[in-house]
Amino acid sequence: AIELAAAHVDVLPPAGIRRRLADRFELLQSDRWDVPARQHTLRAVIDSSAALLAGEEREHFELLGVFAGTFDLEAVEAVTGSAPATAYRLTASLVRQSLVAPVEGGRFRLLESMRVYTLDYLRRTSRLDEVRTRHAAHMLALMTAGDQGLRGPDQQEWLIRLRASVPDLRAALEWLLAGGGPVRGAQLAAISTWFWTREGMLDEAARWMEKAAEVDIEDRAVRAAVLHASGRIAAPLGDLRRARDACAASIQLSRELEDDAALGRALVTLGLCEWALGDLPAAARALDEAADRAEAGGDRWHRDAALVLRLRTAVDVGETDVGQRLDLVLSSIRTTGDQHLVGLALGQRARLGLISGDPDLAYSTADEALQHWQSVHYREGEIQARNLRARALVVAGQLHRALADARTAILTAADIGHRGGLAEGLETLATVRYAAGLDEEAQEILTIADRERERTAIPIPAADQAALTELRRSVMERLRNRVAGSGTAGPPRDLERLLADLRAHG
Repeated sequence: AIELAAAHVDVLPPAGIRRRLADRFELLQSDRWDVPARQHTLRAVIDSSAALLAGEEREHFELLGVFAGTFDLEAVEAVTGSAPATAYRLTASLVRQSLVAPVEGGRFRLLESMRVYTLDYLRRTSRLDEVRTRHAAHMLALMTAGDQGLRGPDQQEWLIRLRASVPDLRAALEWLLAGGGPVRGAQLAAISTWFWTREGMLDEAARWMEKAAEVDIEDRAVRAAVLHASGRIAAPLGDLRRARDACAASIQLSRELEDDAALGRALVTLGLCEWALGDLPAAARALDEAADRAEAGGDRWHRDAALVLRLRTAVDVGETDVGQRLDLVLSSIRTTGDQHLVGLALGQRARLGLISGDPDLAYSTADEALQHWQSVHYREGEIQARNLRARALVVAGQLHRALADARTAILTAADIGHRGGLAEGLETLATVRYAAGLDEEAQEILTIADRERERTAIPIPAADQAALTELRRSVMERLRNRVAGSGTAGPPRDLERLLADLRAHG
């Protein structure tokens, strides 16, 4: 292929050749008379190799073209319909003939030219839709299993496997939602939302869920799942009212179906939305019912999630027994091996430490939460833990370390599009700058945070309102007492300029 491409450099620059490689089989041809006919074109080169394959080997090779990324033997079995021993034998044979390449972790891939060749063959033989149907069914089964696998002790292994499958997830969604099976595409999008959330792929998830929401779905259970998934993605993106409405609609359908497990899931997200919108009683009611429904539906993970989030509202309103309840829930959750839930519970203990005036407890538990979340690469959790650590460090007078945590929290939130985490990070940064005596900068950052909350309609969490009100009052009082002419130099920054400065001066 390289030799055939190089033959065109007397006509086109390399960049021009590269742009035309989308149609590589037409471009990569040679008119040289001194080479065998099988080497005149890229297609002929691959044809000559494929012609050497036995019948079942050739069919196996052609079917593998449906994979957009790397694949494992389980995926090969699903797409080819082969028994495990046969799938291994045929794949191993193709590896030994250099038609399939092994990659790390027991996975395989086709070189791009091989993939284009096999896809073209499947298209010409009218088999492509049939193979894509099997491929999409495998992806739906994989993501369904992964949705459960990400909620237990094996979540790290599942994260690795699902990350490697992202190109094929995208390919399956694209084909299904474009007409290959829109309802199944909506199901696949919905079941993938927890993985996307865990990976911080919120903007991409929102694009797929927008397409899924356009599908006409008669099955009420599927429609309830898609509505809940839409709410689950809209919430961290800051569209809290739309998220609440989507969850409410999902809850109504699940009640009609008497599906306790689905009802528990949607109620957890509704409780999260109500908390973020500042309605703590509504959040408490939703989460109390979520725990009961999830328990009835045999869904321990969502029951535990509801219990932890319910404790967050208890921390906010200062319920007297919250410390003991938190210890009991955390002890129970640790037995599950779920790093995400352990981190979530530790985050509530850290918040309790801040509210009760114990910065050492707040820092140590926020730091432990950060370690749990980093172990499973949960970036949304990392944002929360770093904000908590930064606030504890401010109380302890360790402003340089607090600044580093606040900066990382803001940039991580900006990178994954987490609007609430971004606003919280800005307010934490303002707290750090005020503690350092940089009142003008603190005021500037608070103004940026206010604009961001106004733009996204995300209110300040109820538990933080008093502290932020006091911060604003203190900043303004110190600014009024400053000597005239001591203001900050340069024009005020907007969010984008502040983010650029944080990236440049970290």
